[in-house]
Amino acid sequence: MMSEDTLGLALVDAAFLLLALGLTFWFRNWVRCQQRGLDQALQELTVQRQELGRLSGRLERLCALVEARWVTPGEEAPRAVSPRPEAVDSDHRPGARPGPAKRADASPAAAAATPDRGDNGGNRYDRAWELLAQGQDAAEVARRVRLGVAEVELMARMLKYQQR
Repeated sequence: MMSEDTLGLALVDAAFLLLALGLTFWFRNWVRCQQRGLDQALQELTVQRQELGRLSGRLERLCALVEARWVTPGEEAPRAVSPRPEAVDSDHRPGARPGPAKRADASPAAAAATPDRGDNGGNRYDRAWELLAQGQDAAEVARRVRLGVAEVELMARMLKYQQR
């Protein structure tokens, strides 16, 4: 027959095995819950990506429509008073009149060599219009004046159709 020490050791071993088994089942269940949560988050992100894709397509179609109808046949193109269209101003207020360019004295070579500080929001937009009017690339202008590339590309399109 087993001695009391051996029986006590067997019970302790059994208790540790049950504890390990319980922790294993708990951890497995926890991992499954985490995986379900991540799968659900991934599904939500996929739906959001699809919605953004649809929205992007709609915006591209709208932009193409606006570009196609900027100047209708038989209508005179808007005359260029400044290097930017009148509908867009430095403060983003609809109907506000644009002011004069702030940095007209800088030479194109010096402007290309030095990055713009872009401390004042209005000056950044004025500078972006100037650089775009000089024919610089939209991505480079966006980097130099610290504006979004899409925003500067839209400005470039507006400038292109204003000059038609």
